Amino acid sequence: MSVEELARRIKNARPRQDELSDLVYGKVVKTSPLTVKIENRFEISAPFIIVSKNAGSLKSGDGVLMMRVQQGQKYFVMERV
Repeated sequence: MSVEELARRIKNARPRQDELSDLVYGKVVKTSPLTVKIENRFEISAPFIIVSKNAGSLKSGDGVLMMRVQQGQKYFVMERV
């Protein structure tokens, strides 16, 4: 295998930026349905949010630490901050 072929394989095997998970901060806007404003940019609601047991009972005004997954299609609330 040539060096060029090896370099191409390594480049193609690397995940793209949009495939990686990110940690994001949000603020609970309302609880029914659960709506969170992310980094003062946009809001997401219940169908796109998964809440861990560690997050406990969330209420309006709570800050939350979330993980963006599935290329931003879902947000996993890990804990209140």
